[in-house]
Amino acid sequence: MKTLLSLFLLAIVWQGCTKNNVPPVTPDPKVPGSWKITSLIDNNGRDRTSRYSAYNFDFLDSGELQVKQGTTVVKKGTWSTGSSYWTTTIVIKISGVLPEEDLGDLNEDWRIITKSDTRVDVQNGGGKKLTFAK
Repeated sequence: MKTLLSLFLLAIVWQGCTKNNVPPVTPDPKVPGSWKITSLIDNNGRDRTSRYSAYNFDFLDSGELQVKQGTTVVKKGTWSTGSSYWTTTIVIKISGVLPEEDLGDLNEDWRIITKSDTRVDVQNGGGKKLTFAK
């Protein structure tokens, strides 16, 4: 009986140590540099990418964000990274834009889904998907 109880407890402990309890590996949140939006799919599945084709987004090391058309800065804002529930996030805040404006649509807390040196895929809590590429 003692052996059966010991095996049962061992099984419970073993189950508690499975990979399911290990937080996922999160990508490196550093994104400084100049990026373009190559895809933006809104919460309703509509492709809104063309609205951003004229813009470059410069994420500066200082946390400043510059939105440019060519070499002209048209808007400024901030960006920062953090984490929430084992997920790396990037927060974008572009100043002087309304939520219903195209650039205002980017003011979000985004979860970083994948990141490489040339591409960053993010998603908001409502399902909006955004891809930056160099």
